[in-house]
Amino acid sequence: MRRLHIGEELTNGPSYDTAIICTYTLDPEFVETEALVRYGALQGCRSIAIATDATTYHNLAMRDAWRPELLNRQYLVQDVPAGKLFHPKLVLLVSEDRGKLLVGSANFTRAGFAENAELMTAFVHEPGRPTPPDVFGGAYAFLVRIAQRVPGTTFARHVAEAASLAPWLRDRKHECSPFVHNLDQPLLSQLAQKLPDGRADEFLTVSPFFDRDLRALDAACEALRPRRVIIVTQEHATTLPQDALAQWRRRHPDVELDLKLAEFEGDDRHRVLHAKLHVGRVGDHCAGLFGSPNCTAAALTETAEMGNVECGLLLHCPAAAEIDRL
Repeated sequence: MRRLHIGEELTNGPSYDTAIICTYTLDPEFVETEALVRYGALQGCRSIAIATDATTYHNLAMRDAWRPELLNRQYLVQDVPAGKLFHPKLVLLVSEDRGKLLVGSANFTRAGFAENAELMTAFVHEPGRPTPPDVFGGAYAFLVRIAQRVPGTTFARHVAEAASLAPWLRDRKHECSPFVHNLDQPLLSQLAQKLPDGRADEFLTVSPFFDRDLRALDAACEALRPRRVIIVTQEHATTLPQDALAQWRRRHPDVELDLKLAEFEGDDRHRVLHAKLHVGRVGDHCAGLFGSPNCTAAALTETAEMGNVECGLLLHCPAAAEIDRL
C-alpha cells in the first residue's frame, strides 16, 4: 500500500494506443487543457473513448463559460443508460503488448485526479513482468457489457477494437477476477460471499455519500450481522444525516456504532474525502470492497437495472492491520 499520485501514473511511463475511460462526472476543460496536454500515456492514443452518466453528458451541451473544442476529434464521450446513475470509475490503457488499468473512486476530473482524497489502484501489464491478468480480463469483460448497453455506437466499436489491437485482453480469464461490478449481482452480496458464513464481526464503511434513511447501512447489518459498525466520513463534505443516524441507532440497539470524522493536515488539509471503501472483518481476516460505490442502496444493494452501475475491486485482506494503516 502506497500513496498514489494518479496524474503521475499517466504522466510517467510509455504511451498507449487506446484509452477507454468510465467516469460519473466529467470535466472537458480538464480533459483538453490538462489530461491531453500533460499525460504522456494519452498523447499517443489513436482513440480515447469516455463513458459517462446521461446527466453529465447532457450538461456538456449546456456549458456557458467553457466549451469543448476537441470533443469528437481527439476523444469521444458516450452516455450510458443505468437504472439510476452510471457511476463506475476506471481508466484502461492498452497497446499490442502492454496495458495499464486504474480502478477506484476518482472521476476523470481535476478534483478526482489532483485534489480530492481518493482510493485508487494501478495495475500494469508488460512483457516479462508478472501481473494479475485476471484483473485486466475482468475490467475488459465489464467494458464489453457496458458497450452492449449502447450497441452500434462509436464507443462500442472502440471497445471491440481494443481487443483486436491487444489480443491478450481476450485471453485473460475473468471468472475469478477481483474486479467486480453490479451488472448481475449486488455488491453487498458479493462482499458477504467473501466472508466465512457470510457474517462479519465488524463492518467498516468509508464514504462521503449516504442514503437519507441509511438503507445501505440497514442492509449491511441485516446481511453481515456485525456487532460493530465503523463509519468514516468528513464533516462538511458528507450527506450523512444526523437525524437518520439517531433513528438507525434505535433500529440497531445491539450494534456498537463508531463514527470517525476524517481530518487532513499539512499540505493535505484542503482535500475532500471522496474515497469509498467497505470492509467486513472477522477476527484478523478482512474482505474489502473499494472502487466507485458509496454507502447507498443504489450502489451496494441494487443491480444496475434498478440502481447505479458500479465497479471496483473485491479483495481478501488476511491482515486487518492493512486496513488499520489505511
